[in-house]
Amino acid sequence: MLYFTAKELLEDKAGIHFSVVKTAEMADVLSPTRGLTEAEYRVFQQSVDETYGEFIQRVKNGRGLDSLFIDSIGQGRVWTGVQAKRLGLVDELGGLQKAIEIAAKMAGIEDYSLKAYPRQKDTFEQIMESFGQGQARMKEQALRDELGEYYEAYMKVQGILKQEGMLMRMPVDITIK
Repeated sequence: MLYFTAKELLEDKAGIHFSVVKTAEMADVLSPTRGLTEAEYRVFQQSVDETYGEFIQRVKNGRGLDSLFIDSIGQGRVWTGVQAKRLGLVDELGGLQKAIEIAAKMAGIEDYSLKAYPRQKDTFEQIMESFGQGQARMKEQALRDELGEYYEAYMKVQGILKQEGMLMRMPVDITIK
């Protein structure tokens, strides 16, 4: 698990300071403006330990390998396909097509077909979509020209109107260019 904070960057470099209001001790646990408390660290570490333990157990059951061996080659390492095969982590090397062939054979299916999603658009559909995008860009430029400095505010209002449910707005808008 990876956790980072940006407090020094935000406060010292960008001059952005934060005030926190929360309803529970760990309500801001994923805030980039502070590190983890000891209690939060223990919660995250327990989650990592449980997930890793489940990983070890699944590899042990699925591959018939010893837990200590799995742990010795695990620990977040990444192996190439050739290395993984040598270590007993995979049976075959190949891509998606090979995996589909093996799965079909294991299921006793000889006659099958595949469909790719999303469906690829034909040339005419791509041209028409491109034409529509061009029209949208022209409409946007016309709005920018007409509204001038008010265009950004207009777009914010349009975004708000499309949202559903409870909303919270910050008293400031930050634009980094």
